[in-house]
Order: sequence, then C-alpha cells, then structure tokens
Amino acid sequence: MAKLSVYHNGKLIRELHLQPGEEYTVGRDVTADIQLGASKGISRQHLRISYQDGNWYLQVLSQFGNVLYEGESVDELLLDSKCQFKLPPYDFHFTNEVSISKELQVMSDELPPLPDEVESSVKQDSEPEIDRNPFAVSTTTDTNTDKSESKKLPVANSHNYKAPQEIALESFSDEDTSPGATQNLVGIIKWRELNGKKKGYKFSAGSCVVGRGDKCDVTVKHNKLSRRHFEITKQNNNFTIIDLGSANGTMINGKVVSTHQPLRIESGDEISVSNFKFSFEIKDEQFAQKLNNVPVLQTPPSHHLPLPPQAAGARVVKVGRNQQRHVLRDPKEKNKYIKYAIFALVPVLIVGLLLNDKKPVPSGTVSTSSEVLTFDKLTPEEKQAVRDSFKLGKNHFNQKKYANCVSEFKKIHNIIPFYENSKELLGLCEQALDMEGEMLAQEEKERKQRELELRIETIVNDCKLRINNFKNMAEANSCIADAMTMFPDHPAILDFQQAIIIREQQERDQAAARIKRQNLINAGESLYKSASREYKGENFRKAIDLFNQYLSAQYPDPNGNRSTAQRDLASAKSKLTQKVNSLFDECKKLHSDHKYKEAIIACDKAKAEDPKNEEVVGFRNSVLSELRKEMKLIYQDAILEENLGNVDAAKEKWKKIMELDLPSDEFYKKSKSKLKKYGIGI
Repeated sequence: MAKLSVYHNGKLIRELHLQPGEEYTVGRDVTADIQLGASKGISRQHLRISYQDGNWYLQVLSQFGNVLYEGESVDELLLDSKCQFKLPPYDFHFTNEVSISKELQVMSDELPPLPDEVESSVKQDSEPEIDRNPFAVSTTTDTNTDKSESKKLPVANSHNYKAPQEIALESFSDEDTSPGATQNLVGIIKWRELNGKKKGYKFSAGSCVVGRGDKCDVTVKHNKLSRRHFEITKQNNNFTIIDLGSANGTMINGKVVSTHQPLRIESGDEISVSNFKFSFEIKDEQFAQKLNNVPVLQTPPSHHLPLPPQAAGARVVKVGRNQQRHVLRDPKEKNKYIKYAIFALVPVLIVGLLLNDKKPVPSGTVSTSSEVLTFDKLTPEEKQAVRDSFKLGKNHFNQKKYANCVSEFKKIHNIIPFYENSKELLGLCEQALDMEGEMLAQEEKERKQRELELRIETIVNDCKLRINNFKNMAEANSCIADAMTMFPDHPAILDFQQAIIIREQQERDQAAARIKRQNLINAGESLYKSASREYKGENFRKAIDLFNQYLSAQYPDPNGNRSTAQRDLASAKSKLTQKVNSLFDECKKLHSDHKYKEAIIACDKAKAEDPKNEEVVGFRNSVLSELRKEMKLIYQDAILEENLGNVDAAKEKWKKIMELDLPSDEFYKKSKSKLKKYGIGI
C-alpha cells in the first residue's frame, strides 16, 4: 500500500495511506485531504496526488509556491516506490510498500537455482560466515587482487563512495575529438529529464551505473528503469555495456544487451529502455591540446603535392557557429586558399598519427586497446577463488545474507571485471541490502514517531479535560506548550486549538445574539406603546394598524404585551365599527331630509374612519349625484334670469348654489365666478 508522510522541521505530523483510484489534495484549505498550516506560499489547494495507469503522480495546482524535487522546481512528478519532495517548510516522503516487497520477490525469482553440486559444495565448505550482521560490508581483500590488471570499481554503498557528479549538457562540445588511439578518452551519457531539461554525466575511469536508485551514478526517476538498470565500464579505452538484471531490459541501437556477456559500445550509440532514450559519446578531452602541440611543417613553395581529383559541382563549406562567413569574389583566389589548406593539413595529420603511435604505453596497462581481461587469462588460484566466491555469493543471496553476498561478489570484481552474471547478482544483492536498511530505518523512524505521538496525545488529552477552565487561546496554548515545542502543527494540537477557536466564536455569536434580542425587545416595546396611545385617543384606525404591525413582527415579549395588544386590537375594531355606523346613520338621515351637503360631510367622516367600507363609499357617491342634479337645475335657472335681464334674481340663485353645494364641486365654482363678475365676493 502507498503511504504519504508529511514532515515539518524534521518531525512527522501526518501520515496518509493512499488508495488506488482515489485523488488526494494537499493545501491549507479545511477540505484538503492533507491540511497544512497557514504558511507563506501555500495555497488552499496546492497540489494533487492521483493514481493513473498503475502509478502515482503528483500535479501542482497552485501558481505560487514551488514544489522541489532533488533541488529543482517541478510541476509534475512520477512518484517512485520511495520518493521525497518538498513544499517549504514541509517535507513529503512517498513510499509504496507493495512495490518494495515486489522488487525483493522479483530479485529472488530472477536468481537462477543452484546446481546440486554447487549446493553440496557450499554445504561442505568450512568457510565461516563473514558477519552475522546482514548490513555489514566485508573489508577483506583477496591476496590475488594485485594480479588483476583491472582497477577496483567504486561501490555506491562503500565508505568512500562519492555522489555522482552530473554536468550540464551545454558543457559538452559536439566536435569530433577521437583521433585514433588515446589514453584520455571519457564516456558521456546524455538524456532528457521528464520536464524536458537536458542532462549529462561524464566519467573517465571505472564504470557508470544507471538506474532510478539514489546510489546510482546516473539517477533517472522513470518508472521503466530498475533501481540498477545497466552499467557501462571503461577498460583499456574500451567501453562495454551490460544489463544488471533489469525488469524491462536494455537495448543498444535496437540490439538486446545481455546480462551475462558485456557488449561493446561506440560513440554515437543510442541506449533505450522501453521508450526512454540515452545517447552515448566517447571524447578525448586533450584533443585540442594535442593538436596545438603538433609542429607545423614548412613546405617549400617549389614542392607541390598532387591534388586529389575533384568532382564537378557546387562546393559546400561548413561554417561554425561562431565563425564569420567570408565571401571570396575571385574563384581562382578561393581555389588557391583551398590548396594551401590541404598542403598544411596533410603533413600535420601524418605527424600527429606518428606521434600517437610512438607514445609509450604506461606500465600496468595493456598495449592493445581491444584486449579485455577474461577468466581464461587468470591463474589457477585466481580461477578457483572466483568460482568459490561466486558459489558463496549465490548461496548468501538465497539465505538473505546480503552483506556477505555483496562481499563475495566484490572479491570477484577485484580479480576480474565480471564472471558469468556476477554483475547482475551484485546489483541484486546491493539492492536487497539497501532495501533492508531502508526498512529497518523506516521501522525505527515509525517507532520514534509512535513514542512522540503518545507523548503529544497524553499532553493534549490532559488539556482537553480542563478546556472549560481556559478563558482564551493564550491560556490554552500555555497548557499544550510542551507538545507545541515537539510538533507545532501536529493534528491533535491543531484540533485542540480549533476547539478553542470554535468555542470563542460561539461565545461571540451568543453575545451578538443577546444584543440583537434586546434591540428587538426595545423596538417591540416602543411600537406597542405607540399603538396604546392611539387607542386611548380613540384614533381606532391608526391604533388598529399599529397593533397589527406589532403582532405580525413577532417581537420578543418578556413583559406579556402581546396578549394585551390582541385584546386592545379587538376592542379598537369594535369601537371603530360603532363609530362608522353612527356616522353612516347620520349621513342617511340627512339625505332623507334632502340635506345633501351635510349628508356627504357625514359620509366623508365615516369613510375617513373606515376607507374600505364599500357601503359608505357607494352611498356617498349616490348622494353626491343627487346634489349635482339639483345644483344644475338651479344654475340653469340663474343663467336664464341673467339672459332675460333679471340679474338680481340670477344673483340670488347663484348664492343659493354656493350655500347648498360643496366647495369642490363644479357648480359651486361656476356660481362663484358669476358673482365675482358682478362685483360680489371680490
């Protein structure tokens, strides 16, 4: 099962077991699967971890705050079975225990079974076990080691191991620097990272191991590469490649690389692991210096060497990146320069080759570059030592004594570069030894983490029992101060602090609610008193409106005003009805007495008390209609008298209209205008 561990200042604060098919988010949001503290540069949803095509992948969601992997900022990352990355100030350790156990099982399955005679010889061997500690590497050396012509190769887990030095690809020159045999050749491996960045690694002696393990010379975090995938060895200026028992195999220019027999590799060859490509180059670092040391021969002008025949056609001149392009106007002048160049280069190359051939061969090396130390060239004692160590190494692997296994195969390689599949078996033993060490280290780390968890939980649980005694966050933090010193961002501490925050927020909310309730009580009291004043003043219509407003608002009622308001509302409605009926009866009586103006005024009073009383409104309109008919007849008579010259009679009729009609009515206004015409009412 995959597991993601989160560390803060070197201390584990969270572990999450990842289930295939699920997605997990990391950030400071409360909804994140792994919630981080409110640190600078961390977003609410900062990164996502998802499971795709059998692998776990990391994807950065935030535009700010870089995720660092091996010191470089990445946007996406394939998570290996054991992978570490950083989101400052947090460290993340990803482990896939299923993958680790599968790799151990695969290594055991890939190991060929021991023949019967080997098993019997091993059982009868009286050689004592090297060390009962499975992680101790033997330091004994074979007495015949000095007879081997090959140099001891660097081992990744030895005490003098140095981290591989990667060099930027731009530092490699593309010029051809391999003129003949030389003792200063270097091998260069080039590749392109998942983020597209070009990388390279250069080595001049020994060997170079490529894989996804951290202890390889070239470490490439790609899911198709094994921990120790293949190895390129330089011996006597020859470079050979061998597969170290990888799961996906190694190919060079489309040809499968064996796990038993090294294959020679040349400059320009392409190494492929599934769909991942490496390029290999061989260069002489001292080529430019050697070329400068070659003396220039002065050829007399009279000695002309014959020129090689030239085919007709266009001449192509390769111009270097930093060279200035020159154009020769005269073709004859151009041919002259070409001849001079040929005259100068031919003797230089001849002298250079002669000097190289005469160069003395250093002691301890093989003069023929194609010779490689083989098993047949060993002495009988060395052959027997190789066979014995090979048998013991395989037996130690089967018995899971990986430290002894590594020691035996190193003895072999101190004598000879390889024997059968010794390189592959050494890689398997070293991988198993590394993984055993990692498992033990992980178990120790988990044990310490459990102890720390217990101490923190004890402190936090004790403070939880006294949580009601803390008045504020400062007092609560003083209780858990020791736990905060161990792990300030521990989930238990954060939960405890969150409980204090929630409690303080609840107290603030309750105080705000009390203030709000008191404000509502005050508003209700004020409205109730206004309604009561209108009721006592017999303004029943206004009192009814205020009582309805008070009762519908549902104000808090600590003094019991609601029931009083309901009774007063009913009383106001009853008294209003009585008042309206009294005024309406008066209106009808005046109408029956043909006092239309007074009847309308009485109806208006009833209407003012009850504007929605349709009966009052309808009766008032009918009285107004009768009044207008009567006023119209009187006005017409007044006009007739005026036309006949009886102005005084007309004036009397106009005065009568103003007495009987409403000031707002039409005939009242016309009569007033007529009287003003004759000087009355000015």
